Amino acid sequence: MHATETISRNNRDLNIKILLQIIWKRKFIIGSVTTFITLLTVLSIWKQNPVYSGSALIEVGYIIGQQKSNDGTTSHVIIKLEDSLNDLKEITMKITGINVTFPAGSTNLLLLSTESSNIHIIKPKIQSAVKFITDRHSKKAELYSKGNYPMHMTQMIGKIEVNEQPVNSNKWSLIFIAFTSALLLSIFAAFFFEFIQRNHNLRE
Repeated sequence: MHATETISRNNRDLNIKILLQIIWKRKFIIGSVTTFITLLTVLSIWKQNPVYSGSALIEVGYIIGQQKSNDGTTSHVIIKLEDSLNDLKEITMKITGINVTFPAGSTNLLLLSTESSNIHIIKPKIQSAVKFITDRHSKKAELYSKGNYPMHMTQMIGKIEVNEQPVNSNKWSLIFIAFTSALLLSIFAAFFFEFIQRNHNLRE
C-alpha cells in the first residue's frame, strides 16, 4: 500500500517537473504571445472613447371605463392605453433608437435606456422617446374624453438619470483578463509545439 502511494507520488512529482521544464523551454513563445496580446488589448482599450449611459422609467397609463353586464349592472373595467407593451417596445425602439426593456415583475412599466460617447445627447434622446410615448397615449385617451372616465395618464416616474461615469471605465480589469487569457493561451501553444516536435523526432 505504502509502496503504491510512493510510486504514485513520484510519478506526480515527475509529471510536474516535466511540465515545468516544457514551460521553461518554451518561455520565449509564452512571453511573446502573452506580451503581444496584452499590448494589443491595452492599445485597443485606450483608443476607445468613453461611453456614457442614461435611463428613464415610464409607467403606462390606463382608463377606468364602465361595462354593463347581462343583468343590467355596471362594473368598472381597466382599459390600458396600450394593448400590447411588446408592440409599444418595438415601435419605440424603431422610431426613436432607444433601447426598451421591461423591469422584472412589472406589467405596466417600461425602462428606456441608451448609450453614447457624447454625454450631452443622452438626455434629449430619452426625452424625445418619452414624448413619443406620452403623445401616442394622449391621442388614445382623447377617444374616451367625452365619457368623463377617470384616467391615469402615461407618465415618467422620477427623472431621467444620466450616468456621468463611463460604462467602459473598468479598463484595468479588462487588461488583467486579457493578460490571464493570453498567458493560458501561450502555455497551451507551448505544449502544442512541444507535442508536435516530439512526434516529429519520433518519426525520424
